[in-house]
Amino acid sequence: MPVIEGLAAGCIPVTYSHSNLRNISGGLGRLAGEDAPGALADAILQVGEAVLGDAGAKLPLERGDTAVEEFDALAGAYVKQFSPATCARRVQGRVRSLVAPR
Repeated sequence: MPVIEGLAAGCIPVTYSHSNLRNISGGLGRLAGEDAPGALADAILQVGEAVLGDAGAKLPLERGDTAVEEFDALAGAYVKQFSPATCARRVQGRVRSLVAPR
């Protein structure tokens, strides 16, 4: 949820690429290898430099070089597709499978 909430607020998620974060960000964030804390710091700096720099800057996202202006449109469309109800059903299903008698 924090990735979706960040996108909805206009933030560019910078996260490790482990777990399901790669899929949750939908290519609209900057990912770093989970075993490379320095890579996470580099990703944060790269996004910061792109956002604070030139308005036509390119961001190092998984979708390739995405212009800052395009990011807003892509993130907005992605967030609109996100369904909290679908997420809740999936989480409930996973919890039920974990606690169900075997």
